[in-house]
Amino acid sequence: MMRSRKPGARSLAGVAMLLGTVLAAAAVFRHRMIVVTVRGTSMAPTYRDGDRVLVRRTTRLVPGQVIVVEQPAPGGRWATVPLPRGARAAAMTARTWLIKRVTSVGTPPNDAVWLLGDNAEDSFDSRHMGWVPRPRVLGVVVRPRRPHRRSALPAERR
Repeated sequence: MMRSRKPGARSLAGVAMLLGTVLAAAAVFRHRMIVVTVRGTSMAPTYRDGDRVLVRRTTRLVPGQVIVVEQPAPGGRWATVPLPRGARAAAMTARTWLIKRVTSVGTPPNDAVWLLGDNAEDSFDSRHMGWVPRPRVLGVVVRPRRPHRRSALPAERR
């Protein structure tokens, strides 16, 4: 004799599986994506002061991409060690970030990038700080977001 299941038991299990998948995807998204607020005018007119951008955390770069990188300390030296790959947003807020366009990748030094701001007259970029080591890259700008009042990780001082 075959047992009958309660109506909706199968659909309830499906909903639970879907919810688990959504929660897992949200956890991955949270560690791979971050919202950054642009500060300064070095990327104008592409990005303006106060714009918010969605950044995908990666170091796979190609020329033409806009990225967020850590700003070196005065003198071009790094005052901190690079962030670990899975670092949380709280660890990022203690650092100063820049938003720049990649113009060259993988030329000597091999693990570095050359960056320029779209507004060359008002940009602190590779012309001042030299090659930027790839481990100092936070990620690639995926798309702009509308300005918002809540705080996000600030990028760009100049």
